[in-house]
Amino acid sequence: MPRFQREKKKSGGISYHVHVPKFYNDKTPVEEYRFEITEEDLVSVFGGCSERAVEKGVWKDPNTKKIYKDWNLVYEIDVYGQKKISEAETFFKFYKRILETRFEQKKIYITANVLMGPSR
Repeated sequence: MPRFQREKKKSGGISYHVHVPKFYNDKTPVEEYRFEITEEDLVSVFGGCSERAVEKGVWKDPNTKKIYKDWNLVYEIDVYGQKKISEAETFFKFYKRILETRFEQKKIYITANVLMGPSR
Protein backbone atom coordinates (compact mmCIF):
# COMPACT_ATOMS: atom_id res chain seq x y z
CA MET A 1 0.00 0.00 0.00
CA PRO A 2 1.41 3.46 -0.85
CA ARG A 3 2.62 5.44 2.15
CA PHE A 4 0.09 8.28 1.69
CA GLN A 5 -2.90 5.94 1.75
CA ARG A 6 -1.60 4.10 4.81
CA GLU A 7 -1.08 7.37 6.75
CA LYS A 8 -4.44 8.78 5.65
CA LYS A 9 -6.33 5.76 6.94
CA LYS A 10 -4.32 5.61 10.16
CA SER A 11 -4.39 9.27 11.15
CA GLY A 12 -7.55 11.08 10.07
CA GLY A 13 -11.23 10.91 10.69
CA ILE A 14 -14.40 12.99 10.72
CA SER A 15 -16.09 14.54 13.74
CA TYR A 16 -19.84 14.95 13.22
CA HIS A 17 -21.70 17.52 15.33
CA VAL A 18 -25.47 17.12 15.56
CA HIS A 19 -27.24 20.24 16.89
CA VAL A 20 -30.68 19.66 18.42
CA PRO A 21 -32.82 22.34 20.09
CA LYS A 22 -33.48 22.47 23.83
CA PHE A 23 -36.69 24.44 23.16
CA TYR A 24 -39.37 24.34 20.48
CA ASN A 25 -39.95 27.48 18.40
CA ASP A 26 -42.79 28.47 20.76
CA LYS A 27 -40.20 28.46 23.62
CA THR A 28 -41.57 25.38 25.43
CA PRO A 29 -38.85 22.92 26.51
CA VAL A 30 -38.24 19.82 24.42
CA GLU A 31 -39.15 16.70 26.41
CA GLU A 32 -36.18 14.81 27.87
CA TYR A 33 -37.16 11.50 26.29
CA ARG A 34 -36.41 12.94 22.82
CA PHE A 35 -32.78 13.49 23.84
CA GLU A 36 -32.59 10.04 25.42
CA ILE A 37 -33.84 8.37 22.22
CA THR A 38 -31.35 10.36 20.15
CA GLU A 39 -28.48 9.37 22.43
CA GLU A 40 -29.55 5.71 22.27
CA ASP A 41 -29.69 5.90 18.45
CA LEU A 42 -26.17 7.33 18.20
CA VAL A 43 -24.68 4.86 20.67
CA SER A 44 -26.40 1.98 18.86
CA VAL A 45 -25.01 3.00 15.46
CA PHE A 46 -21.57 4.41 16.40
CA GLY A 47 -20.80 2.79 19.75
CA GLY A 48 -20.75 6.11 21.60
CA CYS A 49 -21.08 9.88 21.45
CA SER A 50 -20.18 12.95 23.48
CA GLU A 51 -22.70 15.52 24.61
CA ARG A 52 -21.30 19.04 24.45
CA ALA A 53 -22.42 22.10 26.36
CA VAL A 54 -25.56 23.85 25.23
CA GLU A 55 -24.78 26.42 22.53
CA LYS A 56 -26.73 29.45 21.36
CA GLY A 57 -27.67 29.68 17.69
CA VAL A 58 -29.42 32.39 15.69
CA TRP A 59 -30.93 32.04 12.23
CA LYS A 60 -33.32 33.87 9.90
CA ASP A 61 -36.06 32.06 8.00
CA PRO A 62 -35.44 33.03 4.35
CA ASN A 63 -39.16 32.93 3.53
CA THR A 64 -40.69 34.79 6.48
CA LYS A 65 -37.56 36.78 7.50
CA LYS A 66 -38.36 35.86 11.11
CA ILE A 67 -35.31 35.55 13.36
CA TYR A 68 -35.08 32.51 15.64
CA LYS A 69 -32.78 32.20 18.64
CA ASP A 70 -32.10 28.64 19.70
CA TRP A 71 -30.31 26.89 22.54
CA ASN A 72 -28.90 23.68 21.12
CA LEU A 73 -27.49 20.53 22.63
CA VAL A 74 -24.63 19.22 20.49
CA TYR A 75 -23.83 15.53 20.08
CA GLU A 76 -20.31 14.83 18.86
CA ILE A 77 -19.47 11.59 17.07
CA ASP A 78 -15.95 10.81 15.81
CA VAL A 79 -15.64 8.33 12.94
CA TYR A 80 -12.42 6.81 11.56
CA GLY A 81 -11.75 4.77 8.43
CA GLN A 82 -12.96 5.55 4.92
CA LYS A 83 -15.63 2.82 4.89
CA LYS A 84 -17.08 3.93 8.24
CA ILE A 85 -16.98 7.59 7.19
CA SER A 86 -18.89 6.75 4.00
CA GLU A 87 -21.47 4.81 6.03
CA ALA A 88 -21.77 7.72 8.49
CA GLU A 89 -22.41 10.20 5.65
CA THR A 90 -25.25 8.02 4.37
CA PHE A 91 -26.63 7.56 7.88
CA PHE A 92 -26.67 11.29 8.69
CA LYS A 93 -28.43 12.21 5.43
CA PHE A 94 -31.23 9.85 6.45
CA TYR A 95 -31.12 10.55 10.19
CA LYS A 96 -31.38 14.33 9.73
CA ARG A 97 -34.98 13.88 8.52
CA ILE A 98 -35.81 11.75 11.57
CA LEU A 99 -34.43 14.43 13.88
CA GLU A 100 -36.36 17.19 12.09
CA THR A 101 -39.55 15.26 12.83
CA ARG A 102 -38.55 14.23 16.36
CA PHE A 103 -37.66 17.80 17.39
CA GLU A 104 -40.38 19.46 15.25
CA GLN A 105 -37.88 21.58 13.32
CA LYS A 106 -37.73 22.88 9.76
CA LYS A 107 -34.01 22.07 9.71
CA ILE A 108 -31.50 20.26 11.91
CA TYR A 109 -27.91 21.43 11.67
CA ILE A 110 -25.25 18.72 11.28
CA THR A 111 -21.60 19.52 10.58
CA ALA A 112 -18.67 17.31 9.62
CA ASN A 113 -15.14 18.39 10.54
CA VAL A 114 -11.90 16.75 9.50
CA LEU A 115 -9.85 15.37 12.39
CA MET A 116 -6.14 15.77 11.94
CA GLY A 117 -3.92 12.87 12.87
CA PRO A 118 -1.15 13.08 15.44
CA SER A 119 1.83 15.24 14.46
CA ARG A 120 5.18 13.58 13.98
